[in-house]
Amino acid sequence: MAEVRLGPVVWYGEDSHRSGDWKVVFKEHFILAFAATEAIDRSGWTDHERREILETRWWSVEELRMSNDAVYPFELAAYLEPLLAGDYPAGILMLPKI
Repeated sequence: MAEVRLGPVVWYGEDSHRSGDWKVVFKEHFILAFAATEAIDRSGWTDHERREILETRWWSVEELRMSNDAVYPFELAAYLEPLLAGDYPAGILMLPKI
C-alpha cells in the first residue's frame, strides 16, 4: 500500500499457536493505518511471503463475524467495531494468548 498514515498501536498479542512445530512466538503490535487506496502492492514482498501468503483481500466486519476461517486474533470483528466507530483504547489492549 502507498500513502499510508499510521495511527496508534491499539492491541498487542503473543501467539505460538500458528507456528506449529517451529516453537516460535509471534509478538504482534496492531497499529491503525489509514490509506488513500485499498490496493495492495505485492512487489516488495519476499519470496517467503509470496509462497506463504496465498491471498489478500479486505473483509467487512460482518464477513469476519460469519467466517469459519481461522482469523487472528480470534474475535477480530468484536475488536474492530469500536475502532471503526472512532473509539480508540486509552492504552494498548493486551489480547488473550492463543
